[in-house]
Amino acid sequence: MIYLQLNPNQIKILFLKKTLLGQYDIVFYEKKYQLSFLKGGQLINPDLTASAIKEAMNLIANSKINDKDITLILPQESFEYLRTDVPNDMAPAVLSTYIKEKARAQMTADLDTSHYAHMILESEGQKKMVFYALDNDSFNKFQQPFTLLDLKVKAVIPESLAYFKLFEKTLRKEKKENIMYTNYDASSVSAYIYDSFGLLETEMWHKDLKEKDSIEEVLRAKAQELEKKGIKLNRLIISGEQSETIRQDTFTKNVGVWTNPLKRILPHFYSDYLKMFASQGNQQIPYLQFDACIGGFILSVENKDFSLLQNRLAAFSPRSYRAGGSRMSMPSFSFPWKPALFFILSFTVSLGALWGFSRMQAGGFSLDFSTVTARLAFAQPTPTPIPPTPTPEPPTPTPTPEVDRAEIRIKVLNGGGIAGKATEVKNILTDLGYEQVLTGNADNFDYKQTKILVKEKTAKYFSIVAADIKDFAKVASSSALDEEEAADVQIIIGSDWR
Repeated sequence: MIYLQLNPNQIKILFLKKTLLGQYDIVFYEKKYQLSFLKGGQLINPDLTASAIKEAMNLIANSKINDKDITLILPQESFEYLRTDVPNDMAPAVLSTYIKEKARAQMTADLDTSHYAHMILESEGQKKMVFYALDNDSFNKFQQPFTLLDLKVKAVIPESLAYFKLFEKTLRKEKKENIMYTNYDASSVSAYIYDSFGLLETEMWHKDLKEKDSIEEVLRAKAQELEKKGIKLNRLIISGEQSETIRQDTFTKNVGVWTNPLKRILPHFYSDYLKMFASQGNQQIPYLQFDACIGGFILSVENKDFSLLQNRLAAFSPRSYRAGGSRMSMPSFSFPWKPALFFILSFTVSLGALWGFSRMQAGGFSLDFSTVTARLAFAQPTPTPIPPTPTPEPPTPTPTPEVDRAEIRIKVLNGGGIAGKATEVKNILTDLGYEQVLTGNADNFDYKQTKILVKEKTAKYFSIVAADIKDFAKVASSSALDEEEAADVQIIIGSDWR
């Protein structure tokens, strides 16, 4: 399978070939161009695009790529997008009709001449639908360069949805978050804005970086701009080749938003996928540069029903036609395979029995049916003893699942005034399995007793953290933590810390 990400002036290709051991041999390619392939999400020049794709395919031809099927990943602006509420009590039988009617009423795209697909996402007991549509004319233009190269576009994936799949597993059902997914390279930074229900803003934010620009200041300004619009960020996920250089704690402090580098999310939440990849020549795939391609692969594995092309092809199958403005289905006829197979099987068994009986007669073996009938008529059935009903044992209580400490976000504040104490505590917590720990100073250094602050929704973390630090400080009760805080738990170190 070939995943090809097409950006305005860049092509990225990820080729995956499954091995007998269930892993994937990988070949990847990336190149930026001076000329643009896209404008406003639409293809400008199919011939130019075909030449660039041909160059890429030729360069990786030594890997014996014989796959002709392409999964095409396009920028969000290539699609029309709809996001709307879905009633929780809606019956599955009418959900498909409801979704299509919503899309017809609220989107400008004509679904009868478009490719489309949707997903239902849940958070905090609510459901929302995200709906993507790509009109037929646009798709035909995108398909042209591949047709020229004897390749076939088998699937189309929105870039924004591929990125969403890379952090979807970090989301918590009981908590709604606002998240900025950022790509950071040497010359620019770009981002999509999400919440727990998926893409929140359709327009991708982009900024070219100059030598004097500080990435922390640029992102801090963007976070403040979003907050003025009523979108307070809870998390910043940062990817791209330059994200390797950042430090989580200092970056979070300078930007003012809790920062999750993708390089830490992937090994923890998506390790099963990373284990599948075995690039040729033991060359490690640069995950941070090919994040959209990897996200597209995860989407194709976990959401097989999401296919923009499948809906469009089904809508224009030979079995359907337009009549009076509504879709009518041609009557379909299917051969009754199950009854036919049952008849054939029964006939075969009967024929075999007759043949066996005839062979028995030919061999001089006879059977007295009258004797058998008499025995069957007068034989008294032996009653089957009923075993005593055993006394049911009390059910074994189900153990409470252990919370993954790597998922808990902790902020350690020095409230005792001893230099380096917060870093010391951070190291202790890291050794215990906590992976997201930041440090800082409390509002003063007069704390006598260590305190643990938790939010109402994360109150379950108090007992876990308190038990882990009991050898250093005994914390009997928790205090309330502001729900707007990025951390789930806050530890204020007092002078009682041993």
